[in-house]
Amino acid sequence: MSIKIHEHKKYLLVKEIENLYYIIYDKSYTKSQLDKFSINSYKGVSATRNTLELMLFLELLIKDKDVFVRNKIFEINKKEFQGEFIKILFKKVCIDTNIIQYNEFYCTDGTWFLRKSGIPIKYFALRNLLIAEKVINLSSESYEINKDYQNLIESIVKNKQKKLTLANLKQQLEFQEKLGEQAEIFVMDYEKKLLSCKFPERVSPIDVSAGYDIRSYLTDESSEFDKFIEVKCFSENVEFYWSKNEIEVAKELKENYFLYLVDNKFDTPPCIVRNPYFQVYLNKKIKREVQNYKFFLE
Repeated sequence: MSIKIHEHKKYLLVKEIENLYYIIYDKSYTKSQLDKFSINSYKGVSATRNTLELMLFLELLIKDKDVFVRNKIFEINKKEFQGEFIKILFKKVCIDTNIIQYNEFYCTDGTWFLRKSGIPIKYFALRNLLIAEKVINLSSESYEINKDYQNLIESIVKNKQKKLTLANLKQQLEFQEKLGEQAEIFVMDYEKKLLSCKFPERVSPIDVSAGYDIRSYLTDESSEFDKFIEVKCFSENVEFYWSKNEIEVAKELKENYFLYLVDNKFDTPPCIVRNPYFQVYLNKKIKREVQNYKFFLE
């Protein structure tokens, strides 16, 4: 649906929008039929037509050719029309379309405000509607949100922040996964250079529970895999996460288990720790930090 609400000049007031909505509630009308609705309105036909497009934009109405019908997804209680209409409006302009950016809202002493830059000038008809309905009140440099809508704005801002946080987390995890893959490939190449007739094997893509990422050979004379490598990629500080399963496998494999610590610049050889269960896990001098606990409630 391509409705350019920034081209609109005026909207009807919410009470008039409610009347228009309930005119269409159980019957479809053409645009020319609905023009009659505004004959007695000082705002005129253009305001009604702009409002109809706003209601299409908000998906309160559906248009089939030249006929307007109610979108039955919405069942608005007539006694609460104004509050419900404003909720739908803010959801559309703040969450679905980002016409108003969530970070343009700010809270001071428990009161929410919207910066004047938060509503672009091209949407002045929308701004004027919000002012006329006392949803926002003009202050010196910002619009103060009416007390009846404070909770609505707070929930919108927190919802957007949560979504952004989850999106950032997902992006970070994807980045870390990519770095991990690059580090494993880097170690594979490193191992190949140590061996002349044997070839290491990446295990992580096929068995995440193995407790190591690569299996290789201690020497070319080894008849079977006898070197098991867990790859850890680090940035500035040499720190890494070591799972309980990996620690248990390291404990079992002893001298055949290796930690390869790889700088994410991939410009230096890996730092190799053999038998890390003894060298790292049992080493009281190495700082460690517990990140998670598992609890069993009986």
